Amino acid sequence: MAALLRTMITTAPSPDRTSLLNLEREARRQGSGIQADHLNGCWHLQTTWNRSGDPSTPGTDVCLRALNACLILTVSSENDSPEPEHIQIENRVQVSGLQLSFQGSAQLKGNRPLLFFSFNRVQLKIGKKVWFSKAIDTPSLQRQPFFALIHLDPSQGLLIARGRGGGLALWNQRSIGSE
Repeated sequence: MAALLRTMITTAPSPDRTSLLNLEREARRQGSGIQADHLNGCWHLQTTWNRSGDPSTPGTDVCLRALNACLILTVSSENDSPEPEHIQIENRVQVSGLQLSFQGSAQLKGNRPLLFFSFNRVQLKIGKKVWFSKAIDTPSLQRQPFFALIHLDPSQGLLIARGRGGGLALWNQRSIGSE
């Protein structure tokens, strides 16, 4: 029970609406300077806001933290790839030994930058055993989801981004082994 309560309580400082929108404005003007190698790791979802920067529906963030919602980005250089970095992406929720994940690839583009991604596999695990794994269709390039990366604070392990749908999210970085 204590472990469940720890996931429901965030210790990450949440910026207020004005600070959040100012960070985004600055990222649009000058770019955030976030590079692919800064993203490597396990990012646990802490807080979400709607399109206008207002807090999400009450209970949403607590529920997502209780489900241990996380974004895992694995950055590697491929010698034969025209792109300097190859990024694997996994979006995951888990409760006890039950884990649902969507896996695929991502690409960082532009100065702001945008992290374009698509999932090509859905997987369900119970404990360490894979019970279900299926390839899924990826969207066309015009409909591909992305995160506009707004701010990264490596000293606090915080990442803020806006999704294609308009919502804002703050993640807290943890080591992959601590998930």
